[in-house]
Order: sequence, then structure tokens, then C-alpha cells
Amino acid sequence: MGDPYRAAYADLRTAESALAVRDRRAARAALVSATATADRLGADSLQREVRLLAIDAHLALDRQEETAPEPGPARRLGLTQREALPNVV
Repeated sequence: MGDPYRAAYADLRTAESALAVRDRRAARAALVSATATADRLGADSLQREVRLLAIDAHLALDRQEETAPEPGPARRLGLTQREALPNVV
């Protein structure tokens, strides 16, 4: 693409699509690319969107590894840790 802002925005949307199919590696790669371009351009609003998606997905953009492991079945169902714990009497 000729417009770097549009390319970074496309990377952000690519990351969203990758996360929708649970491809965390592809999502992280797209987010790293988007954040690098947004930083270079000084595109603060785009940078915020990229960082928020990375935080929501538990992906680190400044390291080679993810910040958290793949979410377990309870998390994928939208349950909190407290809801997932069995009732203890």
C-alpha cells in the first residue's frame, strides 16, 4: 500500500480477524507492524487502538512472547476466574 496510515489500519483489522479465528501469532505480527507504523507516523489515536486490542488479547508488542498463555475454556466462555471456580463449602 502506498499510504502508511492505511497500511497500519489494515494491519489492525487483520489482527482483529486473526484473533477471531484464534490465530494469536498472526494477530501479534499484524499488531507489531501496525504499532511500528503508527509510532513512526505519530498517529496517537491509531496507536491507542492497537494497544487496546493487544491488551484485550493479552499480547505483548514489545517482546517476542505473549504476556499470557492461551485462554482456557472458562475464559473463552466469558467466565471470570471467580465464576469458573467450583463452589467451596
